[in-house]
Amino acid sequence: MLIYLRHGDDRGHDIYRHDRPLSDRGRQKAGKESRRLIERYGHPDRVLVSPFRRARETMEEMARRFSRAVEIQQDPRIAQRLSSKQQRAPRVSPETLAVITVNEDERTFQRRISNHVASVRPWASRNTVWCITHQAVIEAVAPYFEVRAPSTLDFLDHVVMLA
Repeated sequence: MLIYLRHGDDRGHDIYRHDRPLSDRGRQKAGKESRRLIERYGHPDRVLVSPFRRARETMEEMARRFSRAVEIQQDPRIAQRLSSKQQRAPRVSPETLAVITVNEDERTFQRRISNHVASVRPWASRNTVWCITHQAVIEAVAPYFEVRAPSTLDFLDHVVMLA
């Protein structure tokens, strides 16, 4: 099973405008959503997470509800793509900047999504995998699984790509 989740609520002000932390509400909802997903789909075997702070913090909150060991891997291939304007002046934390590609065109973004899908598909056909990422990434991944992702996912909404 392969499930993509949009990160938790990151509203607020921060020096790293494009890489904000979770809000208190986002932390609280991430824990609740983790329990709901486990009840509905079972415990994940692996979690892949975007390197952006809000996605990492969502994973940390969700992982507190895991009742067994889970392989957790930061995957830069599911990082959001910065817009042209954001690329000129990225306001991203040093931790995130160390692992993402800042200057990236749409073709390169699509190539990295394709590489991610090729590597995760075989593993997800035998295990339960959660991918905590961004709206645009979920939309880019969906066609590979012939799934239509909603164009407006709320924070912590999820899409099952492979059952």
